[in-house]
Amino acid sequence: MDQILVTGGAGFIANANFQIDDISFHKEDIRNKDSVSDIFKCEKIHTCIHLAAKINVSESIANPFDTLDINIQGTLNVLEACSKNRVDNFVFASLLLILRLNSIVTLSNPKTIIV
Repeated sequence: MDQILVTGGAGFIANANFQIDDISFHKEDIRNKDSVSDIFKCEKIHTCIHLAAKINVSESIANPFDTLDINIQGTLNVLEACSKNRVDNFVFASLLLILRLNSIVTLSNPKTIIV
């Protein structure tokens, strides 16, 4: 069974757009490079769907360095973990794209890991 990791799985995009059958959760910050890498290694991830990001504009203006750290360094940590662990597929989605699709993605066979 292919392992799918969804970053930002507890956030708005994933909650609004995914129905998942077999799921396990890891509550972790994508800025924690070692923990992210460990999850990829232990779970033997096949596909990463990267949805984790700080998207609130007013928070981004108030705390720009925090937003950059999460959105850029956190994404780099996820990409490095994908590369290091030879993840076959990487999917990146933005909030606007998901909302415009206005559909639900159903993942019924693979086991999904939410970070």
